[in-house]
Amino acid sequence: MAKGLWAGRAWLALVYAFLYAPLLYMVVFSFNSTRQDARYTGFSWRWYEALLNDTKLVDGFWLSVQVATLTGLLSVWWARLRRMCWCVTAASVGAAYLPAWRMRLW
Repeated sequence: MAKGLWAGRAWLALVYAFLYAPLLYMVVFSFNSTRQDARYTGFSWRWYEALLNDTKLVDGFWLSVQVATLTGLLSVWWARLRRMCWCVTAASVGAAYLPAWRMRLW
């Protein structure tokens, strides 16, 4: 069992390395001072300054944040409304028909 556990953990580490290595590469080379990403030439904020100076990208980002916030709030509101309606309907038929895990969600 210990050998299988070690092999499973090694496989999991390889999968995580495969998934996260490109992300780490992009983060490190996003601070590169040149356009070429094959060779690291030095630390620079150049690309982040260009990103923050592009008003279309910044406006698009804030619009995405607003849409995500509104969607999250509406989904929580809708779920609470459905839960309240379900409890009223379930109470009218009797609590004996309710599964135990749905009894206390408030």
